[in-house]
Amino acid sequence: MSSEEEDYMSEALLKTCEADIRPGLIHNRSEKRSLEVSKKRQLEEEARRKKPLRVVENENRAEGLDTPIAPNNKGFEMLKKMGFNPGSGLGAKGQGRAEPVKIEVKNNKEGLGRKEALRELIEKKRKKWKEAKNNTPSLLDYRAGLVAKEKERKACADLGKSQSSCYNLDTKNGITEPEEEWFWPKKLLKKEDSEEEDDEKEEEKEELSTQDKLELLTVYLRTNYNYCIWCGVEYENADDMENSCPGSTKDDH
Repeated sequence: MSSEEEDYMSEALLKTCEADIRPGLIHNRSEKRSLEVSKKRQLEEEARRKKPLRVVENENRAEGLDTPIAPNNKGFEMLKKMGFNPGSGLGAKGQGRAEPVKIEVKNNKEGLGRKEALRELIEKKRKKWKEAKNNTPSLLDYRAGLVAKEKERKACADLGKSQSSCYNLDTKNGITEPEEEWFWPKKLLKKEDSEEEDDEKEEEKEELSTQDKLELLTVYLRTNYNYCIWCGVEYENADDMENSCPGSTKDDH
């Protein structure tokens, strides 16, 4: 054997094999476990890097909102000079709010909240109805009248389906009375003894058209239950509905 050729059984050659940690060559349990943990950590890191930008932004925003103001912050230092102590409430007696009001970020078009969104939309519809009532209506031709009647017929059918869905979802969630009387099918409502209350409700009904009611009830179902009447699906959450549902109107479907 030539002196320049290294013996394959030599100690120097065997030492070079000790650092080889290919899975097929690992026999030590601790080394194998360490390799598995390292691979798992690497996969988790890659998954985090592949998160959608919107998810990353939401996580960063939530982390920022939950982080207290640093003691060396200029505003915080000014509050301390004015007598504020961390952990105590506002006011002379320290009985006021001890933490800032939580910020609720609006991520989609249905994120206004349950009662606030409905109240705002109802007021807009009422204002629009009153303005139209004060204006002299224009005469529609025969064809336009037929189209309007057909649209009204379809809206009535869709409203009936929405009312039934609303009743089922509300009762399933322990709600015993509808948010608005016309949110549930009329046949399922309790009879009112007061004629005065009936007159007020009848007057309110006249202010909202079938299409108006359908739009408002659609918003209610999407906001509170992530339910789309057109898809016929109750989605897991708002993000799931936003990604899977084509829109909030029948035309979108």
